[in-house]
Amino acid sequence: MSWVDIIGRDPVPWLLDPGNPSARFLTLKHIFRKPTASLQEEQARILTWAPVAMLRRHWVPINFWGRAASPYYGGPIGNFGTLFLLTQLGTPRISETDAVCENLLERGRMPDGSFAPGDKTAAPWLAYTGIALQILAAQPTFQKLAHNRLKDRSIFDASPIVSGGKLILRSNHNLYCFSR
Repeated sequence: MSWVDIIGRDPVPWLLDPGNPSARFLTLKHIFRKPTASLQEEQARILTWAPVAMLRRHWVPINFWGRAASPYYGGPIGNFGTLFLLTQLGTPRISETDAVCENLLERGRMPDGSFAPGDKTAAPWLAYTGIALQILAAQPTFQKLAHNRLKDRSIFDASPIVSGGKLILRSNHNLYCFSR
């Protein structure tokens, strides 16, 4: 018995429907394994899709989709939720998300240097930071900038920090700083 027998019909025509450019782009990329570079037009269509266009209209230069001074404010309808949603929909890198990501990396750190408050679960804050780094580092094609091997067996469970063109990582044993 195949998966098509279980669900009763082939979902591919529905997934490839141009009426939902996000589902179409993600299906072509993840199910059919089309290279991202060959899907730029498909991905660009996501930006004109009504739900995404509406979110973009609500973006404002000073506070984005929430509060610039408090990057975590607003939950699912603030900067975090909107950035997460746009990333999950497969939108290409755009100026609005770049501004939110840069704001997070500039203002989202706690006094101890982490990106998550110590008295709460770190998962949502670390997910937000990871999304920001993923968006800002996005290239149309993979570009290996460097490959670093660490000789110790450190555990890296702290948030990475990007500052002044440097990547700073803290492990349970050492502090590392990488730059070009």
